[in-house]
Amino acid sequence: VPFWIGTVQADTFESSIALLFCEYIVAECWFGPTLASLYKAVPQEVQGTAQGMFTVLTAFGNVMPVVIGSLQKDYSLPQVLAVTVSGAYIFSSLCFYWASMNLPEGPEASDSD
Repeated sequence: VPFWIGTVQADTFESSIALLFCEYIVAECWFGPTLASLYKAVPQEVQGTAQGMFTVLTAFGNVMPVVIGSLQKDYSLPQVLAVTVSGAYIFSSLCFYWASMNLPEGPEASDSD
């Protein structure tokens, strides 16, 4: 969140791009562990279906440009981006935390020999 807010509030293009690079490095590290957790949580025979559902659900993010565009009538673009993107990251982190607390115990968790 701090890198994203810095990106949209930066005074120069160069500093904005540098902060955006840092933001992408930090923000996009969730994808691999999420898929690994998804595959661990579902039986092998439905992993393809689970992957497909995950992909469909991530497509809902494509609605955000419409939301951002409608909010620009009342607020500046940097303000809208700071609030919507940061809010989405915070909400996602809460969802990931909740999911991590509800993962089933796998056989490898009890197999510590």
